[in-house]
Amino acid sequence: MEVISIIMVGIVIVGVTVFFMRPDKTTQLVGKAYKKHSRRIPTLLNLVFLPDKSTLSNEQKRLIASLTESEWEEWEELIVKVTAIANAFPSTFDEFLKECYPDIPKRNLYKEPSSKNSPIKTTLPNKIECLTLYELRTIESEPKDVWEKRNQDRIEASTLLNKCPEGGKDFIRLMQTSFVSSAEILRNKERIINKQRRFHECHIFDGWEKKQESYCSDIWNINKKYLPNNGRYTYMVPFQKPKIDGTFEVSKFKIWQFFNSSCSFFLQEEQTEQYKDMLKKIPEFANKKRFYYNSVYDGVYSFIEGTTNTLVEKPLIIFITSNSKNWSNDAFDYHYKHLRSRLDEDNYTWCNLNDIQSINENAVYKSVIIIDFISTNDEMKKNCAYVIEFFKQTIPFVCYYSMIKEYEENEFKKIIEDIKAKEKVKKIVPPKTIELEKKEKEPVLEDYMLQNRLFIKQQYERVIKHPFFSYMAITNSLIGEAQGASDIMPVWLTNHSTYKFRTKKNGSNKIAGSYSIDGGKSYTDLIMTGDSASFDDQVSYATLLFYRMGVIDQFLKNGRKAIDALNIGEYIRYH
Repeated sequence: MEVISIIMVGIVIVGVTVFFMRPDKTTQLVGKAYKKHSRRIPTLLNLVFLPDKSTLSNEQKRLIASLTESEWEEWEELIVKVTAIANAFPSTFDEFLKECYPDIPKRNLYKEPSSKNSPIKTTLPNKIECLTLYELRTIESEPKDVWEKRNQDRIEASTLLNKCPEGGKDFIRLMQTSFVSSAEILRNKERIINKQRRFHECHIFDGWEKKQESYCSDIWNINKKYLPNNGRYTYMVPFQKPKIDGTFEVSKFKIWQFFNSSCSFFLQEEQTEQYKDMLKKIPEFANKKRFYYNSVYDGVYSFIEGTTNTLVEKPLIIFITSNSKNWSNDAFDYHYKHLRSRLDEDNYTWCNLNDIQSINENAVYKSVIIIDFISTNDEMKKNCAYVIEFFKQTIPFVCYYSMIKEYEENEFKKIIEDIKAKEKVKKIVPPKTIELEKKEKEPVLEDYMLQNRLFIKQQYERVIKHPFFSYMAITNSLIGEAQGASDIMPVWLTNHSTYKFRTKKNGSNKIAGSYSIDGGKSYTDLIMTGDSASFDDQVSYATLLFYRMGVIDQFLKNGRKAIDALNIGEYIRYH
């Protein structure tokens, strides 16, 4: 019995010893994984390097042991397959990872590229190394046509963003995220295109009003050269200017309206026989019983041709074929026939305003000349604004030519007043409104000076003036001691340094000053009875001053340029 007991005790001791000395299964699996699949263990444990086995926690050991040998082998195979997908569609695969696994850059095994400009293919292996077995399975399970569709979407989205850079940037900014997928970009394609269009429109409209104003100076000189006897009026045209947010703001641009004849339906009882006679002719023009000779239209054609020679490119010609008087299309066609024929001979592009939709709104025309037979100011402005708003992708310069101009009531009232004033002055010899300090009598003013007073008045009306300044400030800025005079005088005066003018205070019913034509060696006083706050009296004084100084012809020649320079410099616009 004792022997049996001893044997049993020995067996138990050996068994216990064997049990404690045999490695458990977890340890065996960890060891095996370390030998065969050490590259995958850092990914599994989200570590930078393979840790020493002795440092593993029980949880890390259980995680390693949880994968079967077939799963470890599958992992290795998936690395190869997914790498092949990445190589086939590198940019698309990189975008896919950013969309579906945005946390990869935060994983411990991830390594930042050495440069932001590193080729995508060189950065993908490290990203693939960071993917888990489950993630690799998901990626590899998708068929090739899915990847081809993703690739096609990425290319299309990239092309869209290249064509619409501002629209794309604005869309991505509004998404408030660092990454926007190609699919999301394509879903918002129209939104991006529309936004880009608005950016483009705002960009080309930026500063366009100033360029149009410069064009006006050029077109005025051309018209003066080819149609020196035509009438000319300048206007500010309101139009809807696009804003980036898709709304519009009201802006204004300057245009010249040139015209062969003029009339007005206002103040008929006060009109001269010439204006009354023109009113009688209007119904005859409408009924095709009266017409302008072809030579008149040839002059208009010369003006159009002159713009081509001077501004290099042929303008688009737009004919107005409707008005508030309900003229027939036949009437317009009848009057435009010869001019259209001349345009066709030289391959000018023209259309009727009513048919402007047939013109490609994206076509590039440097300038547009609008031809109207008879037009009110409201019709003229409306037509100009319509053309500019139609060509909002390219925005041509524009001017207006009317065979017959209709004056507004306020315009015609000034014309009547000037006519009456001219007749009144003719009867006064010498003019009683003129006083000289030396008590000399002013000689009879020459007819040409009186006749061109209207031109001087028209130029003074164009000045953009701050309400604080008196109208004398205009004259003082053109030829006097005002701040901008030194810049303005060279624009219109030859030997400008020889001319000087100083304003003087001489009572409430006087407009006074003194001028020099010898560089300031001597001055002559010029005092006129009048109201210094009256625009018309100041125009009369300026007319007389220019006449007495001997520079009126220079102002008639270059006065428009002088006023343009005065406005551009904003010398008396702000206080």
